[in-house]
Amino acid sequence: MNTLRKKCLRPLFAVKLNIMPMAILSLLLLAATFFSSAASAGTCVDGKCHENLTKYKHLHGPTAAEQAGVKACVVCHEPAGANCTVSAAGVFTQKKEGMCEICHEKGTGTQHTFESPNCLECHDPHGSNESLNFLRPGKNLSKP
Repeated sequence: MNTLRKKCLRPLFAVKLNIMPMAILSLLLLAATFFSSAASAGTCVDGKCHENLTKYKHLHGPTAAEQAGVKACVVCHEPAGANCTVSAAGVFTQKKEGMCEICHEKGTGTQHTFESPNCLECHDPHGSNESLNFLRPGKNLSKP
């Protein structure tokens, strides 16, 4: 592969991640492989409420972990009330602004040519059929 081709491909994989959240998520996924049959009952995506979130071609880490039986929705969502549980089909709300930066450093994707105040304008936090970057349909990384 020539040098020009390497330079063109490199930005696609140049996203920096905070290691600690990724390590924790990896451990959760590893645990899920051993305990998936027992843990899979009663997840948010098991067919009762949000099974549509697992139909994407590319799943975001927490969504994939939830599908494997790990209670991972709480990475990005929090209960909206004291009695909210997965088994009670409670309401969970999105965590505070900047929740993506818990795991991802803002703006590190070199293909971003603008700064969007909200990652969710272009990226779907659950998954995508469009790309590994979880882009929403009709969005690309070079224009809002």
